[in-house]
Amino acid sequence: MQAQRGILSTLRRTLPALSALVAAHPYKSRSALGALVCGEVGFIGVGGRKRHSGCMKALRVLEAEGHISLPEAQCDLGIAKPRLLEEPAPEATDVPADVRRIRDAEIVPFRSAALRAGWNAFMAHEHLSLNLHSVRRM
Repeated sequence: MQAQRGILSTLRRTLPALSALVAAHPYKSRSALGALVCGEVGFIGVGGRKRHSGCMKALRVLEAEGHISLPEAQCDLGIAKPRLLEEPAPEATDVPADVRRIRDAEIVPFRSAALRAGWNAFMAHEHLSLNLHSVRRM
C-alpha cells in the first residue's frame, strides 16, 4: 500500500511530463502504455522487475481524476463474477426465527453448478439486503 502511494505521488509530481508522454504514445493497449511509463519513470521493484501493476493502478486513479486519458480498456481486468440463477433463489421455508432453535443442520458440499448458482444467488440477495439495512440505520 505504501509503495502504491509512492508511485501515485511520484506520478502526480510529474503530471506535465506524464501527460506529454501519454499523448506522444497513442498505444492501443493500456498495459503497453503502463510498461512505458513504468520504465521511463523508473518504477523498479525487488529483483529488478518493473512495478507494472502499481503503475497501472496509479494511472487509472489519475485518469479518474481527469489528469490523463488512457486507451480504452480491452478487457474487464479479469474480475470474475459469481454465476447466479436466472431468477431469485426460492424463499427458505420452515426456518426458525431464532438460530438456537435450528436442529439437524447438515453441511453438504456443492456438487453441481446449479447448487452453486443457487447459493451465489442467495448470498447476493442476502448481502444486498443486509447492506441496504445497514445504510438505512445510519
